[in-house]
Amino acid sequence: MKDKKLIILISTALLLIAAFFIVNIGTDKNITKQTSKNVFFIKDYSKIDKIIIQNKTDNLELDSKDNSWYIANKYKYRADIQKVADFMESIAAIQPIQEITKNREFHKRLGLSFPNDINGEGTEITLSSQGRPLIVIVTGNSRKDVEGSISNSGQYARKFDEDNVYLLEQKIEAKTDPLKWINRHILNINEEDIAVINIIGRSKSDSYKILRVKKGDKLVLEDHSGKKVKDASLINLSLTFADINIDDVFDAGNSKFKGIILRPSAVIELFNGMVYTFNLAEVDKKSFIKIVVTNTSAGDSKEAISEQGLLQDWIYVIPLQVKDSLIKKKSELFER
Repeated sequence: MKDKKLIILISTALLLIAAFFIVNIGTDKNITKQTSKNVFFIKDYSKIDKIIIQNKTDNLELDSKDNSWYIANKYKYRADIQKVADFMESIAAIQPIQEITKNREFHKRLGLSFPNDINGEGTEITLSSQGRPLIVIVTGNSRKDVEGSISNSGQYARKFDEDNVYLLEQKIEAKTDPLKWINRHILNINEEDIAVINIIGRSKSDSYKILRVKKGDKLVLEDHSGKKVKDASLINLSLTFADINIDDVFDAGNSKFKGIILRPSAVIELFNGMVYTFNLAEVDKKSFIKIVVTNTSAGDSKEAISEQGLLQDWIYVIPLQVKDSLIKKKSELFER
């Protein structure tokens, strides 16, 4: 009999403890407080000129200048404007659907402890204007469904200076890896604007020139010795140069590149006189290029100077496809 009473008492206690956690952490949305007030509202997002994202291991700093965004802790390299715009849009679209708890003791459990704290789990997002933070948001865990798996139904968040925890309708993707933010498209060239592609091989037999006389013409191989050329191979080569994507970027003055010889491997000329020289090096199974920009028709034109500023301070890590195009042998252009 005593054992039966003891079991009943233990069961009752466990039920009370479970009820306590449900009310305070909000695993049951019918118990938590519904809210229509957006405590994360910012009146004017156009004034934001700095974004800082920090978690327990990394931080990212984005700065706005002259209508562009730059990654402060990645050599101040250009950020992808669209990625920044999408991130700002996700912040502007924040919709708290429930107030979960006001008890700060649950911050750590919900992944909302400050990243600077010992074993801090939260991600801190700071949006500033002219040196003044407009808002600081701490984001935490995704909400768990009844099976305990992560669902896409929301994320816990709070303001930096408040204990109140809210469930957001959508998760905020706040990445601190600079490579997730860099502008990977380094050239903005229309393929039909390419007049000449000059591949500089390591031997004379691997050097060749592809050209079109005027816009709208097909690309042709200048010296094909009567062999039939694969038209698709010429177009693919041209498209590769027109839309080069990069895997990574380094400051050209980085000490790791001292002593490395970047060999001229390809030159493309546009109908407007712009000339791009691609200098290639392979180190530790990675391919690097440095691009030199000139303008044959207008000297140091504003366009050339602008392109020089965007390109010539950097050494890029390029994908295998681009490297293969830069060193493609002439024999690969012919039909078998």
